[in-house]
Amino acid sequence: MATRSEKPLRFSQIDAETVTKGLARNVHFVSSLMESGVEFVAVDFPQANRLTIHILAAVAEHEAKAISERTKAALAAAKARNVKLGGFRGHVIDDGARRASLAEIHVP
Repeated sequence: MATRSEKPLRFSQIDAETVTKGLARNVHFVSSLMESGVEFVAVDFPQANRLTIHILAAVAEHEAKAISERTKAALAAAKARNVKLGGFRGHVIDDGARRASLAEIHVP
């Protein structure tokens, strides 16, 4: 749990994606931070207040749940169609081909 500090929790940008990836996917977690006295500051939207942060956390939690449900449904549908997901499929890339493909995308 966060401890009380004089320094605020700063965001470079504030939107549902930032809250989803950077802060939390759980409204309870955000509420706990707020209740413990953590101050939130969004650099690109300094007028954002506790309500704004709480709403974005709720939206992020909802989006994460929706993504999970869609993914599970798609995997179940693929399984019903006997689609093989993951695992070894018999294709082995030799070292020269691997280096050539990495060189195309400029990876050292």
